[in-house]
Amino acid sequence: MCSYSRLEEIKEMGEGQLCLFCFFSTLSIFFTAYSLLDA
Repeated sequence: MCSYSRLEEIKEMGEGQLCLFCFFSTLSIFFTAYSLLDA
């Protein structure tokens, strides 16, 4: 999840762009954890 301290940056960049960035970064973290558990 995005940290709330970066809320101003989110507003400047545009919420849609930041949502996608946070979504994919969170997804990659879960995917990495799943791969480590699976190995």
